[in-house]
Amino acid sequence: MVVFDPSTQQYINVPDPTRVRIPFLRQEIGAGDAVAAATGAMGIESCPPCQKRQEWLNRHLRLSPWGT
Repeated sequence: MVVFDPSTQQYINVPDPTRVRIPFLRQEIGAGDAVAAATGAMGIESCPPCQKRQEWLNRHLRLSPWGT
């Protein structure tokens, strides 16, 4: 996958994310989004490092329904 890096103003190659199949999911979700939803449900607010971690997890790990 090719993405644009705004800090260097260049396109870079990024490996496709790893997909983990989860039987009870209805749609694909990024791991960072899953962690953010769980921590938000516990009342933990997101900070800038948390948001960077969420983006990184979403780029590298996807949770997918079993049948896809």
